[in-house]
Amino acid sequence: MEVKSAKELKRISKELQENFLNRWKLLNLEQDKDRLKSLTEKAEDPNLWNNPEEARLVSQKKTNSKKNSILGLLFSRIY
Repeated sequence: MEVKSAKELKRISKELQENFLNRWKLLNLEQDKDRLKSLTEKAEDPNLWNNPEEARLVSQKKTNSKKNSILGLLFSRIY
């Protein structure tokens, strides 16, 4: 890639940084989705509710997954 000016280099650098951050966020969302699925499966286990700490964790993960959804990220960026 040939860069003609410092301004263009700065623009390209910013684009690459934004692309990297977006991919990183998507990767984290996928990992969180997998963790939430695992926790949801655990939540269906009646023995789980004897452990309040794990029950709290399940509830917290469900709330966080709604906040970190693609639409949630878009709205938080707009406001």
